[in-house]
Amino acid sequence: MQYQGGKSRLAKHFAPVIEKALAKTNGFLYEPFTGGFNIQPALKPDAVKRAINGDAHLGLWSLYDALQNDFWNPPSMLTLAEWQMLKEKRDWSNPLTAFAAFGCSFRAYEFGAYAHNGDPENSPYARRAHDGLLRKAKSMGPVEFRWQDFECDLKGRATIYADPPYANTTGYGTGGFDHQRFYRWCGRMADAGHIVLVSEFTPPTGVDCQIVWEMPRKVAGRIDETPMMEQMYWVKRTL
Repeated sequence: MQYQGGKSRLAKHFAPVIEKALAKTNGFLYEPFTGGFNIQPALKPDAVKRAINGDAHLGLWSLYDALQNDFWNPPSMLTLAEWQMLKEKRDWSNPLTAFAAFGCSFRAYEFGAYAHNGDPENSPYARRAHDGLLRKAKSMGPVEFRWQDFECDLKGRATIYADPPYANTTGYGTGGFDHQRFYRWCGRMADAGHIVLVSEFTPPTGVDCQIVWEMPRKVAGRIDETPMMEQMYWVKRTL
């Protein structure tokens, strides 16, 4: 399933860096911004021994929790009328709401516009979202999904991979994001001994960090959609 800002196309490039870090933290991975759940399916099957995946969006937690625990199956079809009803109700405790909001919306913008190829009764996007979620479900074994803010009390040294919302992009429906508070948290986690990796276009402020991967790419939802340099930073310590 697509998710705005998701790393479906970049996950395979990130994987070697994250796997190297996981080897130093006994396979313990923490993702504070689960989003489209693209990273772990791209990793080697034995790379992750334990994982905590958090997200501030209730709809995403509801969807992944239901999928992981086998009490909900994603549909392979969703009509325009059904999509509109879910948009109007916005019951994020219902996993179908997030499925419609992201998997069946144009460019995965949260209920931006119903995505279809001319036939609102038989859109291919629901099938794509259905198939993608079932593929990802195979990587959910060691994962504990949480509906929470990014700050987390971690028991044991972890590899933290964080993909925060970018500045100047369309919002994710979870309210404003305090980047400075997030960077301060990254510094504290690094000071505590965790390996902290952050995807961003600009260096995190207030911390000592090093670029460990980079590639130019276009970003949908950004005000200026010219290519930018996607970078992964290793946060080493607080300055």
